Amino acid sequence: MAEAVGILELQGIGPGYLAAHWIDKHTAIAMIFTGTICPGHFLIMFAGTVADVAWAQEQAAGLTESAVISQGLLTNIHPEVLPAVQNLQKKQPQGALGVFEVLGAASAVVAADSMVKGAAVELFDIRFAGGMGGKAVILCQGKVEAVEAALEQAARVVDVKSLVGTAVLASPHPELLSHWQ
Repeated sequence: MAEAVGILELQGIGPGYLAAHWIDKHTAIAMIFTGTICPGHFLIMFAGTVADVAWAQEQAAGLTESAVISQGLLTNIHPEVLPAVQNLQKKQPQGALGVFEVLGAASAVVAADSMVKGAAVELFDIRFAGGMGGKAVILCQGKVEAVEAALEQAARVVDVKSLVGTAVLASPHPELLSHWQ
């Protein structure tokens, strides 16, 4: 597991490719995710040492300064976060379901990391902006009290202007998530 993960969300696909190209060409860090997210944004996630990730993020953001929508740097990221970002979680939800909706991909990753570090929950999914007008949603699962604590923890680490809303489904209907793709 990498020491740190950097996140850059950029307005525009051109600036996104420019920043991703620069990171690939000038650093030895690992790309986790690069690609478009709607509405016309570009998301880059990369991992490495804290110093390398911080430097790469600073340099790439400086190159595309006017296009940066959100950014973040996480050290010691929880092992559940990256599989959820990459949609590698293929389990059925157990117990209560927490929904955390936020503006910006970086805020979502930071919130998800704080959820699983601050409460006894598992991440079910993290979705970025796909048909959601630039928002992201995080789903976590666990006992009702733990899900509530996770949502409260996540709300403490994101900018209040970024938080769109939360919900706790104490006992979600089994068919509800069968439609979640």
